[in-house]
Amino acid sequence: MIAEVIARLEEIVKYLKPLLPLANCHMVNFITNGMWEIYVPDAIKKEFSSVKPEVFNTIFLHYAKEISMDKIKGELESVPNFANFLESARNMCLRGISAQGIVVSLSDLQAKLAAWGYEYQESLHLEQFMTLKKVHEVEIMSQMVAALACISHASHVVDVGGGKGYLSSLLALHYGLRVLGVDSSHVNTHGAAKRTQKLEKRWNGLCQRTNILKQGDVPPCKGKHRKPHNNANSTKGCECTGAEADINCRLQSESSALYKQVTMFVTQQTDLCSLVKDHFNSDRCEHLSITGLHTCGDLAPACLRIFANKEECGSVSNVGCCYHLMEEEYVRSPFWTDTNPPLPTGVQPGFPVSKCLHMQEFSLGRNARMLAAHSLDRIGEYHELSSESLFFRALLQVLLLKKCGNDIPWGQVGRLKYHNFVDYVQKAVKKLCLSIEVSTDEIVSLYKTHSVEQQQLHVFFLLRVALAPVIEAVILLDRLLYLLEQGIQDSYLVQLFDPVISPRCYCIVSLKNYPGKGTD
Repeated sequence: MIAEVIARLEEIVKYLKPLLPLANCHMVNFITNGMWEIYVPDAIKKEFSSVKPEVFNTIFLHYAKEISMDKIKGELESVPNFANFLESARNMCLRGISAQGIVVSLSDLQAKLAAWGYEYQESLHLEQFMTLKKVHEVEIMSQMVAALACISHASHVVDVGGGKGYLSSLLALHYGLRVLGVDSSHVNTHGAAKRTQKLEKRWNGLCQRTNILKQGDVPPCKGKHRKPHNNANSTKGCECTGAEADINCRLQSESSALYKQVTMFVTQQTDLCSLVKDHFNSDRCEHLSITGLHTCGDLAPACLRIFANKEECGSVSNVGCCYHLMEEEYVRSPFWTDTNPPLPTGVQPGFPVSKCLHMQEFSLGRNARMLAAHSLDRIGEYHELSSESLFFRALLQVLLLKKCGNDIPWGQVGRLKYHNFVDYVQKAVKKLCLSIEVSTDEIVSLYKTHSVEQQQLHVFFLLRVALAPVIEAVILLDRLLYLLEQGIQDSYLVQLFDPVISPRCYCIVSLKNYPGKGTD
């Protein structure tokens, strides 16, 4: 397995390296730095001049949705180099040819965990307490964490970056696990405790409601118009303990003992076992199960390092996000300054973590990591192809260079609500606190002068976005390889969620070889 992952990772890196200058472009400087001429292949520039811009959109949407190209053969033949660029990028992402056999499906993981002796417990629907996106994520993640904790005989689960406690509360209340939620924000920690208290008060009703739905009945209405539910076959009260029912209801007094919260900034040096002992007043801390649902930046690789280096850790399941917030070993890219501030105490760069990429001294760059957050699945599903705001920001940069010279102020314009380019400029200048005079005629003239570059920027945008899943593949394969390099063979990269609902859908799952785990 490790040799295969190395081979795939090196193949993807070899493909990506010459394209990193394109990935690290800042769209703000598209016009001022002449990026169309510098970074776009001549063959694609030639195709751009010979077809309508809509052709590029049509092909890209088919590519993003991964649907057959048979109905657009004419368009493909008119821009073969653009189509080949997209196809090459597709082959290098996690769902492409280069990752076949490495990425595990959720059903395959569930089958493996079941073979190791875990009997899956039906999840509980909590759509009243969280968004549909969060319901989707928490239901799936909680089932998997419960399975890992059971198989590895974990005494406790530590939810790193636990936020508002969505995952932790379900693990404690529904699965009966002892959970320590750790978050760097006191606001989140306090909110998690308050939210769990509210959940406890309605827990019995939620159990009953789930049982009614499972039996195919309609649960009673909620609120002042609620009517008695007279179906004799429905569950009365909360009689769902033991082997007589699938839903495991927990009393409020139990939950306070099962779920604890602590505010702390976690690094790879954090002693999670001591935290558990302190907050549960227990000397027992065995085979800790570390989990994290959308842990930001360097926190995700820190969790993997803790798991690999601490003997008391038995399993880990981690879905990372916010790749742009990671620090890199071989390149520093601070937000708005040219200085290189030191890393916080105890923090190691989050990329790369594998020996393979360390030996190459490989780096991605902050703009490339930020690009990795783009979701092709959502673009394909919702046709989110508008690049107008990007063009307006690039045009604004032309104006700022003219008015301010080399003293262009640092700052983010962000997402502005605007009616047209004139409105955009006026609001952006105000937001940046600039004392410059710009007439409406000057703004309109600027727009007309560069109107042809709007379509160029759009195609440029499509080329960059096509690289997003490739960059994410490098980051995640690097993490998987790190665990395999530590000799932890039961390490997997799993597509856990629906990528349209939850774009950061991949989870690193790893289990050490404890007696509670059987063999295939």
